[in-house]
Amino acid sequence: MNIFKWKKKTISLQVDEDLCSGCGNCVIRCRRNVFTLMSDKDRYLSIVINPGSCKGCGHCRQVCSTDAISIEIKNNKEYA
Repeated sequence: MNIFKWKKKTISLQVDEDLCSGCGNCVIRCRRNVFTLMSDKDRYLSIVINPGSCKGCGHCRQVCSTDAISIEIKNNKEYA
C-alpha cells in the first residue's frame, strides 16, 4: 500500500510601494501572472498582487532591482 504525504504551504507576498520603482520586471518575468501593473488617473503606478497564484518560486524577487518584493513561506500542515 502506498501512502502519499504532502505539506500545505502558506505564502505571504508583499511589495513595498516606497521601494517599488514601477519598472514592471516582476510583471514581465512572473510565469504565474501574480502581478499586474496598474496606473491611476494621475498616472501613479502600483503593483496589484494575486497571491493565490503564487507558488513561492522567488523569481520575482530575483528580478526586482530595488528589493521591493518580500516572500515568506510557511509549512502549515502535513497530510497523509
